[in-house]
Amino acid sequence: MTAYRCANPAFSPPAPRRTGMPAILPALALLALLLPGCGKILDPGAPITQVLLAARMPAPAQGKALPYQLVVSQPVAGSDIAGDRIAGLMHGYEVRYLDSAKWSARVPDMLQRLLVDSLEAANVLAGVGTDESGLDPQIRLSTDITRFYLLYGQPGKPPVAEVSFRARLTDLRSGTALGNTFVEAAQPSAGETPQELIAAFSMAVSRALAKNSEWVAATLSAIPPKK
Repeated sequence: MTAYRCANPAFSPPAPRRTGMPAILPALALLALLLPGCGKILDPGAPITQVLLAARMPAPAQGKALPYQLVVSQPVAGSDIAGDRIAGLMHGYEVRYLDSAKWSARVPDMLQRLLVDSLEAANVLAGVGTDESGLDPQIRLSTDITRFYLLYGQPGKPPVAEVSFRARLTDLRSGTALGNTFVEAAQPSAGETPQELIAAFSMAVSRALAKNSEWVAATLSAIPPKK
């Protein structure tokens, strides 16, 4: 029989495997009630709070905007981080989700909005939007999210918020790939309250957005002007 201990009561533990011995289940339920910090597994508690991820936008660039309109595709993400749950990565392989809060939108939708907002704030392009924005775009930004976790690495220490994605720029008129890069950022959390965890995520995402905006501007600036 596999026993689970609540190493971090802020996260939902993984579901125990079926053992084929139903009589053991009542005992496990009683054990969960008796262990400190584990009783909340069976207690629905307060409603889950929806969290809006507020990131710091890049400062506007000096000079004239580049003469391109760009659309941001919806980012691609694995099933473990493609929903609205706030994910924690334990031991480098075990994914758990925060009990008390969740994102206000799915992670790909949320990151797409932030990418659009950050590129608009950077003021480096003539227009930025999504496929539904009604633009006449020449450029597409595509992203694959590789990490959007609270990484628990050292026992007894708060986690690190890690955000990373692969980004690609494509010329929509010719189908030519203009460039690709890997964007990553991390921010240690000051503690383990939901507020501190979300603040760490905000800082990590803000840095990732700034790096992406700088890369987009540098890549498109290097395109030779059409004669």
